[in-house]
Amino acid sequence: MTSLSYLLRQITFEYLFCIDLLNPENFESLEKLLIRLFATHTEFAIRHTDKNLVCDFEIDNLPLEIYASTTETEKQVGYLHMVKEHQIIKSKDEKFIEKIRDLKRRGRKTEPAFCELLGISGNPYVEIFNYKII
Repeated sequence: MTSLSYLLRQITFEYLFCIDLLNPENFESLEKLLIRLFATHTEFAIRHTDKNLVCDFEIDNLPLEIYASTTETEKQVGYLHMVKEHQIIKSKDEKFIEKIRDLKRRGRKTEPAFCELLGISGNPYVEIFNYKII
């Protein structure tokens, strides 16, 4: 079993006991759990505000991010980006999708990769929402 597979099984087990940690008053408990599980991994970092918590780390050179928020999923910007990207992908061919995958493999973040291939300038995290699907 790869270390990533093991980790995902461990996260799933641990998560069963953490579902209600998405309240901001419980972020301290979530932060302690994340430190216990991932602090030894490279690039480990935690940052948070009163409304969200983000934990970054790497496993097998794969960057991972755990995001917890008090905002409902359907209202989170990351979710809305994912929905827009899905709509764009559905309107494109397999070559476009493979180009996105290639940029991602080379370390490009998702929104900048989409904007580069679509010829969108400006802030990719804002401008992706303005893209009109034809």
